[in-house]
Amino acid sequence: MVDTKDKKLLYPPCWSDDTRMDVLMAPFRLKSVNPENYVSKMLFWQEMITKYCEFKGSPSFNKRELQVAFQRKNKTPYGLDNVLEEMRNLRKIRTRTEYMYDPENSWTGWAINSFVKKPLWWGVKKVWTAGDDDDALLDYIQLEIVKKMCADLAIVLQKHSGKLLHYDEVKAIISDAMNLNDDGLHICLHTLFCQKKVVLEFVVENNERKIHLVKIPGKTDQNPEITETDRAFHNLQMTQKNLTVQLESLETDIKATDDKARQYLKENKRQLAKTYLRKKHLLEKNYEKRSIALNNVETLLSSVDEAQNNGVILETYKIGSKALQKVLNDSGLKYDNVDEIISDVKEAVDSHDEIQDTIASAHLNEKFDDGDLERELREILGEPEQKTAAAAEVVTGGNNNIQNIEVTDEELLAMLEGLEVEHDSPTKSSSDPNANETV
Repeated sequence: MVDTKDKKLLYPPCWSDDTRMDVLMAPFRLKSVNPENYVSKMLFWQEMITKYCEFKGSPSFNKRELQVAFQRKNKTPYGLDNVLEEMRNLRKIRTRTEYMYDPENSWTGWAINSFVKKPLWWGVKKVWTAGDDDDALLDYIQLEIVKKMCADLAIVLQKHSGKLLHYDEVKAIISDAMNLNDDGLHICLHTLFCQKKVVLEFVVENNERKIHLVKIPGKTDQNPEITETDRAFHNLQMTQKNLTVQLESLETDIKATDDKARQYLKENKRQLAKTYLRKKHLLEKNYEKRSIALNNVETLLSSVDEAQNNGVILETYKIGSKALQKVLNDSGLKYDNVDEIISDVKEAVDSHDEIQDTIASAHLNEKFDDGDLERELREILGEPEQKTAAAAEVVTGGNNNIQNIEVTDEELLAMLEGLEVEHDSPTKSSSDPNANETV
């Protein structure tokens, strides 16, 4: 728990203003005289009560506490009675008795309990006077604060979901997590218990009912309760802790006994040395027994934990199997149906492929000669028409297939230049230009 002894309540800046504080400390005047001042003064003290509860670490308070906490220069606020009455009318506070009787009780139900079930206790209008000791010690619960503290506590405890803890363990868990004293923790746990967010087991000590065990239900717990399995597991954990503490103590005793034996041996007090050696051996045997017991307990804890995990896994399998079966049934997915549908799909695909092949093999476009297209393009560009040589005829093999070869003018000239005249061929006389050419 957070200790508030060394902490101081943070007062607002106006706390050092004597003029302002004299007005706030004074009794309330009629609201009709100065409504603005009345409302601001009422809100100031209500906020101070909220701050005090947060500082204290508990949603519970009484008027006497407030008088001490809000004392300034030996003056106490005279208007606390009006503030408490106003907060009660606005349903911001409830008496501790009413709240603990039923934290989740609606305001209608509270009124029935107050006026019908307990007429003798609440049958006469309360008189709020500063001198009434009973009223000064009457505990109230600030509902806004208890709601916030319970929400924060639930978040902290959620990290230990599914565990059964001793009350002292819960105190240790929240000690560094939030500002909550013993009284505040008890109120919040009681509230969460009524909301079925935790499970509590109580014990009676010295005619006082105290919280003994606290179980934080898991997410899958429909009806959370403390089972025999929870108790057995908790007992094993407590035994493990006790054995660990005992072993640590025995180790210290063994070392101390060994040191004593050595000391007496150095002092030549052999009999005393033997006595401490015997004690050391007894401690070592005791240590060995407890060590074996601790090992057995840890083995059991491991087995229980593994069994719980296996149970969770098996339950998950079961849920998953049911969910899958439901999906299959709802969607009509069965082997015969699926096989028939796949066969239909294959037939449809084959038909589609045949149609595609038929469309692709149909030559619907008119063919055009590339040479004609080239000439038309040259005409569009205004280029001169290229002259080509006559095509040579090539006869292949023993068949009648003829291949046309197109030769350009440049290629034809190059072929002519490469021709040679044989020596026996008739030549034209250089002196007779008109000589006839002999074949």
